[in-house]
Amino acid sequence: MARAAAKSPKVTKVIVTKRNISTLRRPLPAKIQPSTDNEAAVKGADVVILSVKAADAKDLLDKISPHCGGKIVISLMAAISLSRLERHLPTAKVVRAMTNIAAQVGEAVTAYSRGKNLSEADVKEVEYLLGRMGEVLEVPESQLDAVTALSGSGPAYIAI
Repeated sequence: MARAAAKSPKVTKVIVTKRNISTLRRPLPAKIQPSTDNEAAVKGADVVILSVKAADAKDLLDKISPHCGGKIVISLMAAISLSRLERHLPTAKVVRAMTNIAAQVGEAVTAYSRGKNLSEADVKEVEYLLGRMGEVLEVPESQLDAVTALSGSGPAYIAI
């Protein structure tokens, strides 16, 4: 997603955080700035995208929560519900999304569900960012896991 966002003329910089930035696929586009500091990255961001394993979610959410006020936070974390995100990030505008491997070539189908605090302008921004990876579809959160299973397995099925 970082590479897709970096291609947009509307995006000036993308801060990618990772415990070990040496494992990032190189070369990185000029707009992508690697970091190991999640809190500093969130402080400097307009939109925050979370993509960690569910087991790491609580610690991450607790650390970044004070810095998310009024910001759009898009979660790509599996099994972390909107209600849990909103509980940990009460001042953020939360979205839960799932994409698939075709995002690497801009041909993904990304389903998303919005939280309670998003305006229509926020939704347009979310759809614009997610749209950098391919098609975007809003679904009720109750259907997000089913859509994810289908869109996640679809490219593999066709490849076989």
